[in-house]
Amino acid sequence: MHHGFMTQNEKIDDVVLALLQLTAHGEDNAMRAWKGQSWEVMDRLHQKGWISDPKGKAKSVRFTEEGWQRSKLLFELLFEGDEDEEAKPTNAAPLRIRISLRDSDPEIWREIGIPADLRLSELHEIIQIVMGWQNYHLHKFEHKGKIYGVPSPDDWQEVLDEDEVFASDLFLRKGSRIEYEYDFGDSWIHDIVSMGKLKKDEPLFQITDGAMACPPEDCGGVWGYQELLLALQNELHPEHDSYTEWVGGSFDPKAFDKETINRKLSQIVKKPS
Repeated sequence: MHHGFMTQNEKIDDVVLALLQLTAHGEDNAMRAWKGQSWEVMDRLHQKGWISDPKGKAKSVRFTEEGWQRSKLLFELLFEGDEDEEAKPTNAAPLRIRISLRDSDPEIWREIGIPADLRLSELHEIIQIVMGWQNYHLHKFEHKGKIYGVPSPDDWQEVLDEDEVFASDLFLRKGSRIEYEYDFGDSWIHDIVSMGKLKKDEPLFQITDGAMACPPEDCGGVWGYQELLLALQNELHPEHDSYTEWVGGSFDPKAFDKETINRKLSQIVKKPS
């Protein structure tokens, strides 16, 4: 779950957080664990936001929701891993997410069902297909100040490996939100929101709803796209002819073909067995 070199304390903290699973008890939304570990380590876990303050007479500490999810995942990674099989969440319910292009007007959006064990690297590929992008440019995810993507020596800030993070790590509840940016030049920002658990009759990896066409690549972001549409719609616009040629003769901003997108998804997605 960490990118780069971990300090000794960070390694210890992860092991202790995982070991708290052995004494975990309570209801789903109020899981607790007996203290029984180094107070110094427990205090660090509290400072990181994983557990309640260990100070006091109580013999147990309460997990925060993110701390509980992290503790379970770390326990699987550290103690239940199979050399031939990667640890991943298995009991979390599939999710329905809504992807919308920020500042688009009319709004460009899609809804789709995904499994909880989908990695962010795989979610990136899904977003590209459902929105209509060509995957020509760089991308990143952002959640609570942390950046997830493809780490590079040229990064000016820490980038956590998107291939090591599952959707269920970030979408902890209905309404949970993450940001996805595609093409750092045009800066297409997408808001991805959990709509809750997927209903039994709703399919995985298939768009259930959406609206509007994806903008053409390299048209200058949301504001450049608006200028392009104005030029295309006005034959007297000085850029009308050049933009018309650039988009290949015609462009319908309202075009949204759910069936075609779902066929593309069916061709590349391996359905869970």
